[in-house]
Amino acid sequence: MVSFSSRVSLTVVQAPSSAAKVKAGNQQASEPTKKVYVGSIAAILIFVDFVNDKANCMDSVPKILRNGVIPLAVEYVDRDVIEMSAEYLGMKWPATKGSAHLVVIVSGANDAEVYLQAEQVSDICQKSNAIDILIAGRRDEQANILKMGSEIYSAIKDKSADIS
Repeated sequence: MVSFSSRVSLTVVQAPSSAAKVKAGNQQASEPTKKVYVGSIAAILIFVDFVNDKANCMDSVPKILRNGVIPLAVEYVDRDVIEMSAEYLGMKWPATKGSAHLVVIVSGANDAEVYLQAEQVSDICQKSNAIDILIAGRRDEQANILKMGSEIYSAIKDKSADIS
């Protein structure tokens, strides 16, 4: 048991199928349970495009979480900046329709669980006026996209001021 405060604690209990169940609870409320997978997992990366609508893009995140999907990662990406990174790396950013993008990585014990979460993310974002939703399921696609995101600073550092 790891205690984060006097009111919230985290308990990890070994479960079958190489999975561990995590209970996070507040003493004043019921204790929700979230699975944390140990070992090999399935994962996909989802891009969601929004046209000139950063607010709807960012407002989608709490809606996703309230729906019970706990992504491995969520990142807001501005098209201009990510395309500079892609150009710097000699790559092409796959999302072409929007100017505000949400990159979501969902994971689970198997492909069925992952695709169910991806469908939930897609439904929520469509209700928030997303114009396109793309899925990068192959590892090489995911690696390229993550590389573009991680090299943003390298791509823009010559075009930005260093405030030291």
